[in-house]
Amino acid sequence: MEKMPYGSLEMLPQPASRIVFGTTVMAAGENADALLDGAVQRGINFFDCARSYGPAEGVLGDWIR
Repeated sequence: MEKMPYGSLEMLPQPASRIVFGTTVMAAGENADALLDGAVQRGINFFDCARSYGPAEGVLGDWIR
C-alpha cells in the first residue's frame, strides 16, 4: 500500500490527508464504524461532513467519541 499524501492547512495544527472521506455515504444512518475505521487505518484524517448529509454528522460524532 502506498503512503498517504498529506498537506497543510493554515487552520489545522497537524497535516491533513489529501484524500478526503466524504461522509455523505453515511446519510442512511447505518453503522459506518467499519468504513471509518478502514479510512483511518489507511491514513485518512480529513472528513467532509455537513448537516445536509442527514444523520452523517451525528454518526461521525458518535464514532469519534
